[in-house]
Amino acid sequence: MNTVFPNRILPYLLLAPSILLVLIWIGTDAGTTIRYHRILAVSGGYAAHSDAIYDLANYLDSESFTAPVALDWGIDAPVQFLTAGRVNPIDVFGYARIDAPDPGFIERVEPYLQDWQTIYVAHAPENTIFKGRLEAMTGWTAERSWRWFEQIRFGQRSGDAVYIVYRFME
Repeated sequence: MNTVFPNRILPYLLLAPSILLVLIWIGTDAGTTIRYHRILAVSGGYAAHSDAIYDLANYLDSESFTAPVALDWGIDAPVQFLTAGRVNPIDVFGYARIDAPDPGFIERVEPYLQDWQTIYVAHAPENTIFKGRLEAMTGWTAERSWRWFEQIRFGQRSGDAVYIVYRFME
């Protein structure tokens, strides 16, 4: 007659270990998240995932560079977000090849090279994802006796450069 009692208590016996496992999972996840954020507060992150993007975005915004030319992947979206759309980098690097510019690269960038006010944002060489774009532009401008120069660098807290802003001129 007491066979109903075990059927009623069984769900409660299973619920206790389940709740314990969820609490352990939440506790370890929260601990990991707290440690991760403490490390980020000290280091600022690494390379393209560092807080150098904040300095770059603030610089572009404060200097009213509303449409810089992005020479690598991963520059436009964070800058647009951090400046609330006031700065909209133009991606010209092309996705066709990662190791070198595609044949249409110079044609895409040439109109911007005609305006001396245009600035170009690239990752530092050791952080570049789509290689050879700056070198292709440098070669093209050298044929015309134009020169390019580094306007400013933005680095991670270790001092290593992450983003470099360039300009070309006659």
